[in-house]
Amino acid sequence: LPAIAQGLYPISAVARQTQNSYEEVVKQDYITMAKAKGISKRTLLFRHILKNAMLPVITYMGPMIAFLLTGSVVIEQIYTIPGIGKEFVSAITNHDYTVVMGITIFIGAIIIICNLLSDLICAVVDPRVRKTL
Repeated sequence: LPAIAQGLYPISAVARQTQNSYEEVVKQDYITMAKAKGISKRTLLFRHILKNAMLPVITYMGPMIAFLLTGSVVIEQIYTIPGIGKEFVSAITNHDYTVVMGITIFIGAIIIICNLLSDLICAVVDPRVRKTL
């Protein structure tokens, strides 16, 4: 139940982002050209459409994964799960500022790492991104 509560919004947001990106890519001229060449639907879907449609989704998922890893304070409080969110809240109520600063730095590091990984994955998926890195 906690996993469903934590993951319901991100799943719907990623599905909506994927659908919007897919619809935008399908309208491009190179997809029409690939269809005219007679490329199979499977090749067209995986090589042309999804490869280009996944870039915004991957970019969106970097911060979303960081949110899932660090933003579970409410879920941990509701379901009484021991975790970093519950420790953060108890440190705030006990005025333990060193723990609050440590957890804040740890959460910031997780956010930075997730954003970096999403950028690197985008560079692997699309060679045009490598030129800007």
